[in-house]
Amino acid sequence: MELTGTGEPPLRTTYEPVRASVRKGDLVGAGQVLGAVEPAGSHCAACLHWGLLRGDTYLDPLSLLPPWLLNTGPSRLLPVLGVPLPEDSRRLEGREAEARRNGRSPESGR
Repeated sequence: MELTGTGEPPLRTTYEPVRASVRKGDLVGAGQVLGAVEPAGSHCAACLHWGLLRGDTYLDPLSLLPPWLLNTGPSRLLPVLGVPLPEDSRRLEGREAEARRNGRSPESGR
């Protein structure tokens, strides 16, 4: 899903393995069902892998969550091993995460 108003290139979230109930270009609202987790023959029977990308660079999807929701329970993120982040993306990611922690919009600084 592309997140509007998140800069260029825009942030995109990914969800796998999912049978989508929305199509590319559909506008979705908070709490709207996007699809259903499909059973996968991998390491888990029914888990959801949530990702965040800016262009081709993977970012920490937890940076999208409000601070009060972090550290409230177990989560499992599978690392993308061997994929280095470009230096500029790491600086940008840090600024975006810091702005979110402080309740500001990363683009406006407010």
